[in-house]
Amino acid sequence: MINSSTVNLPPDCINLGQGYTNFAPPRWVTEAAEGALQAATSNHYSQPKGRIRLREAIKTFYGPKLNRDLDVESEILVTSGANEGS
Repeated sequence: MINSSTVNLPPDCINLGQGYTNFAPPRWVTEAAEGALQAATSNHYSQPKGRIRLREAIKTFYGPKLNRDLDVESEILVTSGANEGS
């Protein structure tokens, strides 16, 4: 039986919006997932202040706009929400 919601989609399209599929994912998806699970560094908690590359990018972007040199260690904090940063 064909799922009517997938009839108009390209054959290599994966619809993640419904939460289920009626076909196995392409091999490149499972290989990418397996690679991500094997990498130890991507499976750790993030740094408490945020990743240094992100904080440096924020400094590079906002420093000139604020007309000052921002300190990535004491003036930039990355959180996943406003409550976490308070």
